[in-house]
Amino acid sequence: MSYLGQSTSLYDPTRITPTTVQIFSGNGSTTLFTLQYSVASSTDVEVLVENVVQQPDSAYTATGTTLSF
Repeated sequence: MSYLGQSTSLYDPTRITPTTVQIFSGNGSTTLFTLQYSVASSTDVEVLVENVVQQPDSAYTATGTTLSF
C-alpha cells in the first residue's frame, strides 16, 4: 500500500547529527587530550587507536573537554 506525505519509518535524515573528527598524535606518554567540544560521558565519543575501536570507561574516559587514557 502506498502512502502520501511523511515517511512512516522511524528513520529521519533531518535528525542526524553531523560527525566531527578530531585526530590526535600520541607520543607514548601523553594520557590527557583536549577535545574541541564538551561531552557529558565517555559514550558520547568514539575513540580509535590504530583503527581499533576502544571500549568507553575501560580504555578511556571523557568528561567535559578532557579525553583521558
